[in-house]
Amino acid sequence: MKRLIHSISILAILVFLGTACSVKQADMDVEKVKEEINSRKIRRVTDAQIVQAAYDSGKAIIERVDISQATCNESLNIDNDLVVSCMLVCDSTFLEGTKEQQVWSAYKYNFENGLEMNDNIQKSADSLLLYTLPVTELDTAQVQNIKLPRVLFLRLSKKDLILKM
Repeated sequence: MKRLIHSISILAILVFLGTACSVKQADMDVEKVKEEINSRKIRRVTDAQIVQAAYDSGKAIIERVDISQATCNESLNIDNDLVVSCMLVCDSTFLEGTKEQQVWSAYKYNFENGLEMNDNIQKSADSLLLYTLPVTELDTAQVQNIKLPRVLFLRLSKKDLILKM
């Protein structure tokens, strides 16, 4: 009798464990699990790929921004995860780093000498990329009676850009 109770108990435990631990196909979406595993794989991204992605992202972001009402040296609010800050720069007063000062100086030099000014991407810091776009060559700001170019400075988060790649 003890043996029969013991066997029944073991059988009941095995049946309980078998039903409790079984994975039902309906509970798990295999394709979603595969996508999640693939998205978490470590990928090598080169500097050239990062710079190209930043250039493309900066260009796409700026296309959706209305800069007609922007005022000089004031931040523009842009609702995008990549954007750290955006400012329409008319003089170098509010620029933060030496790289930004150098970029501004290059645009100013090109403007003063009638050279072509194009959009550009630069590494600004370890964690930032700087996308710049001259607003127009003819549209200038008067600062101390000197005509200066208007350039849009868009700071992009390198980390967020890499995560989106």
